[in-house]
Amino acid sequence: MSPTAEDESLALLLDGERIVLRELEAQAERALKDRAAATEKVRAATAAFFAAANAVDRTQDVLARVRGALASVERPCNSAPTTSSRPRVLNDDVLAEIFKFYANSVVGTTSAEAVDDGAHGIQSPFTVASVSRQWRAAALATPSIWTVVEIYYNTDNLDDYLTMMIERSGTLSLDLKAMQVPLKDRAESPMRDSNLGFVLRRARKIDIDFSGDEFHFPTSFLALFQAPMPLLERVVLRFPLESNGVIHYQQGTRLFTLCPRLSDLGIDTLPVEYIRPCTLPDLRRFSVQRRISDEELIALCQAWPNLETLRVATISHSAHHPQLQPLLLPRLRKLHCTRPKGPLRLLPGAMTPALSDLSLVCTPASFTDMRGFIGLSPLASLTKLTLATDDEGLFPTLLPSLPNVASLTLTRFSSEGAVNFLTYWTEYAPLHPQRLASLEICDTAFNADVLQALVSFVTLRHEAAVPNTAHALQSLLIVNPSAGDVFGNYAIPPWITSRLQQLVLNVHIDSGTSADWEL
Repeated sequence: MSPTAEDESLALLLDGERIVLRELEAQAERALKDRAAATEKVRAATAAFFAAANAVDRTQDVLARVRGALASVERPCNSAPTTSSRPRVLNDDVLAEIFKFYANSVVGTTSAEAVDDGAHGIQSPFTVASVSRQWRAAALATPSIWTVVEIYYNTDNLDDYLTMMIERSGTLSLDLKAMQVPLKDRAESPMRDSNLGFVLRRARKIDIDFSGDEFHFPTSFLALFQAPMPLLERVVLRFPLESNGVIHYQQGTRLFTLCPRLSDLGIDTLPVEYIRPCTLPDLRRFSVQRRISDEELIALCQAWPNLETLRVATISHSAHHPQLQPLLLPRLRKLHCTRPKGPLRLLPGAMTPALSDLSLVCTPASFTDMRGFIGLSPLASLTKLTLATDDEGLFPTLLPSLPNVASLTLTRFSSEGAVNFLTYWTEYAPLHPQRLASLEICDTAFNADVLQALVSFVTLRHEAAVPNTAHALQSLLIVNPSAGDVFGNYAIPPWITSRLQQLVLNVHIDSGTSADWEL
């Protein structure tokens, strides 16, 4: 072959390679665009997946039981000897399994109104019991669907409703949900104390929403909590804002002293003096939103060595005892401080070796407490950190000491506070925490400066990642971005979203709901 022919063949080969490369590049670009278009769907799909997975597990369990019941039915329905009535499509055992699943999956809306045939908001057991005589008989023979007792205090027929639920639930434990419960004069309700006492003795869970701005303990619902409740495991009390300063301690009174199984207690703004810690030795979760002293906190925690979750507001310092003994809580996993001046000064990190979830309100004092809490060595157990309200640029300096934090949430920041935090983070510790995978910014004021500070931080962390092609952040969630002093949510420009999607694997912006920063 002549040299000219060889040159032409080489040129053709090179042209072919370039064509293939261009096609591969085009395919790669299309794939990147497809990934970017699908990213928005990933987060919602993930949440839907886990919800569906739980539903599948429940459904498969019920299906197995239903199949077992069906297997016992050997004769077809149309071979029944009677011709005077419609054949039963399902036998009572099958109906019972369906009712149990329905009762667990449908949230009932209200209470004794279900006694009236024409009432609205009927609970699921009343619904299934009203379909036919067969369904009613099957429902009445299935006590487990009658165990959720929901009452509104401003509703008629409450006593009849309680009597009915007590009878139909048999000997099973009950879950009590009571709403609009007054802080005094419970006798004005048509419910008898005898019925209430019977429900409380069989209660496994109690959830009470109180109302009103007047308090009289002897006639309040709270007085009933002096009774024995041997099956009780969980209590949640909620008091209205207008009751602040109204609810006082009734001298010499203790609540929940006869509840040997109680492990989860949330008392909101109820005075902590109502609780005698030594009567609840197995308590695992405790929440109080009223100011308590450090001495009171120490007394509570020393009586509850198995405490796993603690949610507290302000902890006042005792001037009479400046040198208090540090607390040892070896099983504490969650500590949520909802107000400044929390308990960290009483909880050195070495005394809480299992702590993995911490929420703080940012102040110079809480920064000092947090620095003392961490101590001289990195706090390796912590994997989730939530910081609330504005920071002056102090907390980013602590991030290198939290190497295993995988999820960081900033909530209720002003636009200035968010800019300060992100700017200091970018300047002093952009690659810390080292294992950070998820950043959430919730209920925070946004403007152009906040967006630029966020993009700058994410860009620097992405570019500094090793290897450089790896995504430093796996997830960025922005929930309810406000427009500061302007009413409504801040509209994040699409081009900013596109830029963030280029740097973070999963980006989700939710402008419709407020974050739930609870225990």
